[in-house]
Amino acid sequence: MNFDFVVTVCNNAANETCPIYPGSPKKIHWDIEDPAAFKGSDEEKLNEFQRIFDIIKEKIEKEFLTS
Repeated sequence: MNFDFVVTVCNNAANETCPIYPGSPKKIHWDIEDPAAFKGSDEEKLNEFQRIFDIIKEKIEKEFLTS
């Protein structure tokens, strides 16, 4: 299986060695905060996960779904 793209999303993955993927995929790094590290009430944590989800969704739409 070949990959066209490999996207990393955590803010410390950019300096890590990624696994080798077959083919020559384009590597994209999005510096996004880890919502699991967020401290707060359950409702605040849920809001943070939703915020990060929205950021990732927007980036996917911009990068892969617009022409």
